[in-house]
Amino acid sequence: MLRILLVVIVLLASALPALAQCPPNPPPTTPNNKAGLIANINSCFADNTSGAITPAITRGALTEMVNSWQQYPGVNPQTGVAYTLLTTDFGQMVTTSNAGAVTFNLPAASSAGFTSFSFFTQNLGAGTATLTPASGTVCGTATKAVPQGWGAYLVSDGTNWQCLGPFNTSSGAAGVTSVGLTMPAVFTVTGSPVTSSGTLAVAAAGNSGGIPYFSSATTMVSSGALTLNTPVLGGGAGGAPTSGTRSGNTTAFATTAGALTNTHCVSIDANLNFVDNGSACGTSSGGVTSVGLTMPAVFTVANSPLVAAGTLAVSANGTSGGIPYFASATTFASSAALTANLPVIGGGPGAAPTVGTRSGNTTQFVTTTGTQTSGHCVSIDVNGNHVDSGTAGCGGGGTPGGAAGAVQYNSAGTTFGGITNVVSNGTNLTAARLTAAAPLGWDNGAGAQGTSLSVQANGILQIGLGTGVNSNGWYQWGGQSRTTADMAVTNTTSLTNVPGLSITVISGRNYYFEFDGVAQGIASGNGGVAFGISGSASLSNSRYFATGIAGTAVAGSTTNTALSLAPVSGVGNSVFCQMRGSFTAGTSGTVTIQFAQQSSNTTASTLLRGATFNAWDSP
Repeated sequence: MLRILLVVIVLLASALPALAQCPPNPPPTTPNNKAGLIANINSCFADNTSGAITPAITRGALTEMVNSWQQYPGVNPQTGVAYTLLTTDFGQMVTTSNAGAVTFNLPAASSAGFTSFSFFTQNLGAGTATLTPASGTVCGTATKAVPQGWGAYLVSDGTNWQCLGPFNTSSGAAGVTSVGLTMPAVFTVTGSPVTSSGTLAVAAAGNSGGIPYFSSATTMVSSGALTLNTPVLGGGAGGAPTSGTRSGNTTAFATTAGALTNTHCVSIDANLNFVDNGSACGTSSGGVTSVGLTMPAVFTVANSPLVAAGTLAVSANGTSGGIPYFASATTFASSAALTANLPVIGGGPGAAPTVGTRSGNTTQFVTTTGTQTSGHCVSIDVNGNHVDSGTAGCGGGGTPGGAAGAVQYNSAGTTFGGITNVVSNGTNLTAARLTAAAPLGWDNGAGAQGTSLSVQANGILQIGLGTGVNSNGWYQWGGQSRTTADMAVTNTTSLTNVPGLSITVISGRNYYFEFDGVAQGIASGNGGVAFGISGSASLSNSRYFATGIAGTAVAGSTTNTALSLAPVSGVGNSVFCQMRGSFTAGTSGTVTIQFAQQSSNTTASTLLRGATFNAWDSP
C-alpha cells in the first residue's frame, strides 16, 4: 500500500505544474505521525491556486513519509557474543544465538537516528542476552536480561528505551506470566512470584531439635525440641510428638513380643525380643537348674552350687600381710606376711616373694643407672638417679680443726682446719672477714673477676672494675631516677607527675633527696614553670627548699612549698631548677617530682630530658 501511495504522489508531482503552499517550504524530512503527514500533504499538494510544487517539496514530502514508516519486515540474525543496534534495524527482528552470554548494546535513545525508533528482539541461544543502553534506561532499569526463548519489542522515546516484554516466546509459554509458590507452615518461600526468570527458594521454618508433624489432615507444623537420646512419643490426633524417658543411659531400646504377666520374669527369645518366661522371678522355668563356681586356693566360694535364685559369694583366703603369687602357671598361692616398710623381693619361679632390708628409716629408695665401679664416689644425675661419679674416693678424711662453728677447709689432704674469721651457725654464715688487701669479687661471665668490693682505707669501701684492687667501678641504687624524654604542658597550672622521676620508699625510713632539671617557658609572654613533690606514700617531717636560676635572676620557694616561677624579661627562656630536702615515709609507696605552668598559657612550658631525682636512706 505504501509503495502504491508513493507512486501516485510521484506521478502527481511530475504531471501537474501545480502550485503549492508548504509551510515550511520545503517540508521537514523528520518522522511524523499520520495527522501531521496528512496536514503536510494537503498543504504541499494543494489545488492549483498558488505556489509551484517543486522537486524539493516532492522530495521533502516523500522523505518525511519514508522516515515515518518502519522499513520492510526482516530478520537480522546475530550469533556472536556482542552486537550493537544499527539504524538499519529499524522495524526489524534482531535475533541473538550463542551458547555463552551475549551483550546487546543499544545506542542512546537520544542519539541521531534513534530518537524515533523501534525494533523486535528474540534470544534463541542458551546464553542470556543483556540489553545494555549507552545512556538512559531500558525497560525501566540500567540493563535488561533476555533469557533463552524470550523476546521483547523496544521503542525509543528520545530519552530511554521503553519495552513491551520481555516475554516468553517458547511454544505454549505465552499464557504464563507469573509463577508463585506456597508451602506448609514448616517452610518459608522466597523469590515468589517469578514474573520473568528466577528461582523459588524453599527453606525450613521449625523449632531447632523438633520434627514436623500433621496437626490436621492438611496442616504441617513443627514440634518442640525433643530431648537428646530419649524415645519420641506420638502426640495423638492433632497433638505434637513429645519425648519419653528411659530407664538407663543407653540409646538401645528393648522390643517385646506376646502377652506380659505382672510379676513374671522376662527372658530373651531368638529374635532378641523380651518375652514373658512363664513364671515369677526366682522360680525355675525349666532352663538352668544348678550353677556352681570353683576358684583358685587364695579364694573361698560360698553358696555353690545354686539351684534357685541366689548369690555366689567369693572371699579372699590368704595370709594377712601377704600377697598372692603364682606358685605355678595355673596355681595361685599366698606369700607370708611382708614386714612393714621393707622392700619386696621376688622369690623366683615357684617361690613366694619376701622382704629385703633398708639402710635407713625412710621408705624412699634410691634408683641407679649406668655401670657402678667399686671404690668410686656416687653423684646424683638430673633425674635423681645415683650414678658413678667417675672418680675414686669421696674427698679427704680426718678430724676437723679450728674452733667450734668455724668453716672447715682441707688443709693437708686428710687434715682439716677451721677458717678463723668465717663462722656459721650450721645454716648461715654468722661472721666472715676478708684481709684488707683482698677484694670481694664477682665473675664477669668469662671466668675472670668483673666487679669487686674492696677496702681503700680503714672505714672506706671502693668499687672496682676488672682484676686487682681499684676504684674504677660505679654503683647504682633504687633511689636514682632520670627522665629520657621532654615533658611539655600547656594551659594548666595543675602539678602533674613527671614520667621517670619517681622512686619507691619504705615505711618508717628517713630519706634525703635532690632534684635537678632545666625547663623552658619563663620568657615574656610564656606561662612560666612550677615544680613540686608528691606521691602515693604519705610523707612526714618534710623539710625541703626549691630554687630557680635564669641568667642573673634567682627565685626561691618558701620551705615545704612548690616552686612557682613567673615569666621574666631579659633572661632568655630557660631556667635551672633544683630542690633539696628530707622526709620520713609514713607509708610505703612512691614519691614523684611534679611539673606545671605558673600561669595557664597556650605556649608550652617544657621540662627537658635529663632531669634527675635521687634519694638516699639517711639515719
